[in-house]
Amino acid sequence: MRAGAVFDIVALMETRSDRRGALLLLGRGLAGVALSGGVVLAARFAQPPRVVDRSRRVSAGSLAALPPGASLHVPDVDVYVLHGPRGLFALSGKCTHLGCSLLRQAEGFSCPCHGARFDDLGRAISGPAPRGLTWYGARVDGQGQVWIYLDRPVEPGTTTRI
Repeated sequence: MRAGAVFDIVALMETRSDRRGALLLLGRGLAGVALSGGVVLAARFAQPPRVVDRSRRVSAGSLAALPPGASLHVPDVDVYVLHGPRGLFALSGKCTHLGCSLLRQAEGFSCPCHGARFDDLGRAISGPAPRGLTWYGARVDGQGQVWIYLDRPVEPGTTTRI
């Protein structure tokens, strides 16, 4: 639409003496705008949806680097892998309150943002966190490599026996 087109419409409306003609012209203009918006929305709707690959398997390193009682932080995905008495398990390193990165403490995890605390099994024990941490599937392959499956949240308490 050229810059002077608006002024042409205003001038045309001023030359028409009847109100009905001006409203008809305005209605046609608004219908054109609505129709073009509908065409844009229909074109966006017709496009195939974006596929987000959520099947993410992340290496946490060698099992030899994770002796019983140890924990390991995988900063790229903010996940902790722990080697507990019942086996390996992986916990989200994000606070369930507002998503801040947790700090590993001697007796669990703490959120530096708002003071939430979690025990070694990811259960919320104090602060504003509404629920415990998310658990992820953890496996050890034939070469002794520990893998975390971020697309597979598991029930709390699920461990991989070694």
